[in-house]
Amino acid sequence: EGGSSLETSMDFFQLYKVVYCIVDNAVHWAGSSSTELDRRRVKISVEEEARCIVISNEGTKVDPSMVKAALNGFEFTTTKSDGSIGIGLWLSNATMMEYGGSVVHLEEGDPFFRPNVSYKISL
Repeated sequence: EGGSSLETSMDFFQLYKVVYCIVDNAVHWAGSSSTELDRRRVKISVEEEARCIVISNEGTKVDPSMVKAALNGFEFTTTKSDGSIGIGLWLSNATMMEYGGSVVHLEEGDPFFRPNVSYKISL
C-alpha cells in the first residue's frame, strides 16, 4: 500500500492533535495486550474514497459503555481500566465536529473494522 492522499481544509495542527491522540492510545493499548511483542500491531490507513483515516490496534477491546461516554460528552463518571476517562477521545471528536468531521469507534462488521479496536476519523 502507500501513496494514498487525502486533502482537507482543516487546520493542520488541529488534525495533527486528533491523529496523534488516537495513535498514542492505539500504541498504549497494543502494548497492554498479552500478545507477543513482535506480533502487536497498530495500523493507520488513509481511505480516500470514504474521506477518512482509520487507526486500529490489536490491544485490549474497549468497553462499549466507555465508548459511549467518551464520544457523547461523558454521560457517566466510570473510568477505564487504566484510570483514564477518555477525555482525549472526546476532545478529538469535538475538534473534528468543529470542522464537519467526526471520530467513530468502529464495530465488527463495519467494512473498515480491523481487530481488535478501530477508530475512523472522518473529514
